[in-house]
Amino acid sequence: LEVRNGLEIAAGTHLQFLTQGLLEVKPGAYLKALGTVAQPIRLTAVDTAQTGNWRGLLIGSSSANNQLEYVELGNAGYSEGGMGGSIVLPSGSNAQLSLKNSLIFRSARYAVWVGNGTQFTESG
Repeated sequence: LEVRNGLEIAAGTHLQFLTQGLLEVKPGAYLKALGTVAQPIRLTAVDTAQTGNWRGLLIGSSSANNQLEYVELGNAGYSEGGMGGSIVLPSGSNAQLSLKNSLIFRSARYAVWVGNGTQFTESG
């Protein structure tokens, strides 16, 4: 799934990805997924038996609107050219992401891979 404009995911949403699925935020686009304690957003594989079944999130956008809050991201693990994680901010992309009060579980690689020239903030 390529995000070329903006994608806002509502609290309580559960998205499931097929094997090798990827949610990629292109330059100029943004991803805003703002869950709550009572209604987290879940991003998982259809097949949860295998770690790293889907590729996860690739954030290539420098938008300040790239925000994940109360998100549960599981069974992912993007891997390409030496970088890898459930969430990847590739080097040289000027990508930025704010991650708050979220859970990353059963990652095949790193939970978050932050490349040179990117901005990552987290809390909670």
